[in-house]
Amino acid sequence: SLARVREQLDELAAAVRASPEPAELAADPAGFVREAGGARALLGSGATGSPNQSLLDRPDRSR
Repeated sequence: SLARVREQLDELAAAVRASPEPAELAADPAGFVREAGGARALLGSGATGSPNQSLLDRPDRSR
């Protein structure tokens, strides 16, 4: 019913308002890098994947 949809939207809005930081960081790449401890910290943590990782590699789909 429409009342249930409205209730779910209100719950979602409350959750978004409760923790605005991730959305703010996603909108601000420089802020994300700062929060992570700088570019060197990001590179050191392996957040960028392995150097041999290829964007064109596809997972095995034979299963």
